[in-house]
Parts: sequence; C-alpha cells; structure tokens
Amino acid sequence: MNIAVVLVSLLATGLAADVWCSYEDSYLGGYSYGQYSYSTLTEAQDACIQRSSCGGITDEPYNGGRYTLRIGPSVKVGQSPSGETSWTICKVKSVVLESYKWCVYEDSYLGGYSSGSYTTFKDLVSAQNACRQRTDCGGITDEPYNGGRYTLRRGPTVKQGQSPTGEVSWVQC
Repeated sequence: MNIAVVLVSLLATGLAADVWCSYEDSYLGGYSYGQYSYSTLTEAQDACIQRSSCGGITDEPYNGGRYTLRIGPSVKVGQSPSGETSWTICKVKSVVLESYKWCVYEDSYLGGYSSGSYTTFKDLVSAQNACRQRTDCGGITDEPYNGGRYTLRRGPTVKQGQSPTGEVSWVQC
C-alpha cells in the first residue's frame, strides 16, 4: 500500500508534532520490548516515540481496550480478526503553504459533512478558507466521483488508506 502524507508546516517554528495515521480493522505484528501496554492512546504514542523497537500501536478491544506498542513495521490493513485499530507515525516532509499547516492524506476520507448546507468548492484554497470559519469543520475531502469537488467534513479521524473511490483529505496539523 502506498501511503503518501505530506505535513504542510513551518517546521522551523517547532510547532509541528508527529502525525499519526489510523488504520481500522488492522494490526501490527509483535509486541515491542519492555513495557508495551498502556491505558490511553496518548500514553502509548509518547512511549512509542521514545522507543526504537516501536513501529506503531494497536488497540486491543478484547483486552480491555489496552493500547499496545508493536514492532511492526507493516500494518496488516483489513486483516484484524478482532476489530483492532492501529496507528503508525506517517512519513512526513515539510513544505510551506499559506502560513497555515495542513496534512494531506491520499486514498483517505473524513466522515460526515460539516454542518450547514452541503457546499462544494472548486479549489482547495477556497475550501480551506471556509473550513477555518466553521467550528465543526475537521477537514476537507476531495471527491473525485463528484467532479473533483472539495467538501467540508466533520472528521476528525482520517480514514487513512480506506477510500473506495480514491479520495484525498486535508486536516489542519
């Protein structure tokens, strides 16, 4: 699976954080060395970043919803026999765009349309400006089946690598 993610950011400001991609119905193989089980996703992410043997995190719903550090490195997308969800740090490269930070996720979508009327935009910049004006806008999804129109979405979770129609999504980082 080719997952392209670009962090649109001014990394020199130090404001950019790691970007995590989420994979539903998926898992990573093998537990990481040392303590590998955490009660929150944030705790697990903090621990994973510090550990060279950690390739990502898998939520184990059958184990009290524990977040476990995994070696990976490959994600078994759509292959979880028990409804697990996994996260990995996305490959990131820095670029500058409009002094706003946006992450772009190919082959992905954000669930639910933003409130208000269903509105589409012909260009990304117009959609980004409109999204920043709405409190319930979690990002933007480009709908190739809709003439490549940009739609405002609630999100906030990016359905990474799960678009059945080749959609591309953007969220503010």
